[in-house]
Amino acid sequence: MVKVRTDGEYKYILECDKALPVGEQTVFHYRSLSLEEQYNMLGDDVEYERSGDGKLKAKIRFNKAGEIRTLITSITRIENLKDHSGNVIVWPNDEAGRKRILASLNGEWRAELAEAIRGGSTLDESEVKNSAPRSS
Repeated sequence: MVKVRTDGEYKYILECDKALPVGEQTVFHYRSLSLEEQYNMLGDDVEYERSGDGKLKAKIRFNKAGEIRTLITSITRIENLKDHSGNVIVWPNDEAGRKRILASLNGEWRAELAEAIRGGSTLDESEVKNSAPRSS
């Protein structure tokens, strides 16, 4: 069954945090990208392949600028992100502040977050569990 993201806010926990107790996990809240935002952030290099079961998959190579733009645009807030002294870091409203925080994150974490956010408008079963809408 296809599940479609239409609106709302989602949350994502990095793979490296999933084994931690819930209260210690950093939770990234993000909104879906509009179709126009997605196209503006995509790289030009798209490769399609059909798997053995006949499903068509697109492989898109994103550049770093698109990765940063995705994170700045989509992340709405971050829970439990702390600096080296244990102080809570608040996700700022300004682009410069957001870039400063993103620059301090490990590159693999940024890539994982951007991939989760840009995962397209459909979710497979494993993604449904990791990208559940935030309860109001």
